[in-house]
Amino acid sequence: MAVLTKIDSNVTGLRYAEEDSYKTVSGDEFWYPLEPNSYSDFGGEITTVARNPINPSRQRKKGVVTDLDASGGFETDITQTNLQDLLQGFFFADVRDKNDVGAQRQPMGFGTYGQWSDYLITDLDTTADEITVDSRVAVSAVVVAAGTGYADGDVVEVTDANASVLARFIVTGETAGAVDTVALTFSGFTGGREGRTHTDTGAGAVTTIITGSGDNALTLTLTYGNGMVWQTGDVLLLAGNNDAANDGIKNVVSAADNVITVSENLTTDAAPAATAIMTTIAFQGAAGDIDVNAVGDQPQLISTVLDFTTLGLIVGEWIYIGGDLAIEAFSNAENNGFARIRAIEATALTLDKTEADMVTEASTTETIRLFFGRVLKNETGSLIKRRTYQLERELGAPDDALPAEVQAEYLTGCVPSEFEFQVPTADKAVASLSFVGADNETIDGPTSLKSGTRPDLVEAAAFNTSSDVPRIHMAIVDDTDSAPTALFAFVEDISLTINNNLSPNKAIGVLGAFEVTAGTFEVGGTLTAYFASVDAIDQVRANADITLDIHLVKENSGMSIDLPLLSLGDGRPDVTQDQAIKLPLSNEAATGAKIDSDLDHTLLMVFFDYLPDAAE
Repeated sequence: MAVLTKIDSNVTGLRYAEEDSYKTVSGDEFWYPLEPNSYSDFGGEITTVARNPINPSRQRKKGVVTDLDASGGFETDITQTNLQDLLQGFFFADVRDKNDVGAQRQPMGFGTYGQWSDYLITDLDTTADEITVDSRVAVSAVVVAAGTGYADGDVVEVTDANASVLARFIVTGETAGAVDTVALTFSGFTGGREGRTHTDTGAGAVTTIITGSGDNALTLTLTYGNGMVWQTGDVLLLAGNNDAANDGIKNVVSAADNVITVSENLTTDAAPAATAIMTTIAFQGAAGDIDVNAVGDQPQLISTVLDFTTLGLIVGEWIYIGGDLAIEAFSNAENNGFARIRAIEATALTLDKTEADMVTEASTTETIRLFFGRVLKNETGSLIKRRTYQLERELGAPDDALPAEVQAEYLTGCVPSEFEFQVPTADKAVASLSFVGADNETIDGPTSLKSGTRPDLVEAAAFNTSSDVPRIHMAIVDDTDSAPTALFAFVEDISLTINNNLSPNKAIGVLGAFEVTAGTFEVGGTLTAYFASVDAIDQVRANADITLDIHLVKENSGMSIDLPLLSLGDGRPDVTQDQAIKLPLSNEAATGAKIDSDLDHTLLMVFFDYLPDAAE
């Protein structure tokens, strides 16, 4: 046993945590694991300037440190779950979820491991096959007893017997230390819940005594509404329960406030596991309610009972139509499959970019299933949200007699810079990520890692590019044809890139960067297609409006990627002896608002927690 003279790369590990504020972590973060295949760079690059005075010896003198550039980049396989959380940083946006519930929504950071945006399953009951969720959210607050010693901006908290934060409020008005008003929501903290209490009594008014930061407790009358709303026909996916019988797909037959009744048999569990999760993955229509109207330029799903506006869908989002059972799908095969939403009305869902030309069909006894997922897109206006991270790379223990004394290096103030999504032939789908940081830090063996929770890696299979990519479709934008003919039958490889065009901000007195400025959200990429017609070359020359979508499906889950509008470049046929002619293309994406004002994004992704076998 001795101090090591070398450390192998296989003992290293990579994690990340979202910062509370730029370059700052508070110690209660979750350090989520990553699986890098390789690193492009990682650490701080020091710049020095040598002294070179005029002197007879003609020799330079030792220089001084003048700058530091902190950056990190790595490549990783793409799985269903490993990048959903981190991609929010590259999109500068929050994921739009579908009634996600669960204290450990691994490994995504939103609603994960008890963060404030999370909801909990509080009870499962076999008597009535009911699931109870703490879905209450305060919608108003009236001060009853104001306490003393408060100031504007004080944070007040509701805690349980274990001192866990269950709700947080902020003082917005006070007179001589007595609270006049509080705000239910605010930003800049983690842990606990904004304007919520850990209870399962449904909507209503409750007087709550809150231990605040003043001299006396603050008493509020809180009026609660339902933070999450379910309805008959919702299809839920549960996992991570104490009893495996409570996992799997459940169909909602009724819902009142935060109590959901399902058609499947449940096992009673009054203390559900901390790992229990639930999400709404689909809607199943009533018998004969959902039909297809294909008379106009764009087909519609129409209904009498279902109100499409209650499903939490947005324009530009992708859905999958039809389940695996005949009764769950349309009898005409062309009416099932992936489709993009173009308009949402109470009784009609207008579609485009369908897999085939849909035909008018009136269902009879069919209970059509519509699958949907979690949406991430670059947002506009107040919905833009920047996240910063710290990257932690463990470097092993320097003394094999003290294996717990692990060395590590940190990149702080990391802003997501570039993301490249690569789909090569007969390989895995992989992604390359890079960050621009403010500074780097190191710790030696005796010093502990930064505080926080370090969950285990959640194993997931990588997408292979031979059987897990059911559709890559590039076509001319056509508002009169919902299933335009693809420009190419087959693609050899494709890559998509996000570039936030970051610039580190330097200043006198600062080693490294004091901040980072984001530039244009730029999306582009390359594609090599098998040439079959000069029409594709002509479209490049004509600068035609092109649209592209890519879908990955594996083991009943998947993701969809959509670029509503792009222009093509290059387009020179590659003619090689004894080879098929290839057509290399570059693409540059733009906002889809030119096509439709509601397509106000450049890139949109949908993460499906569940898809039927038919989607593969």
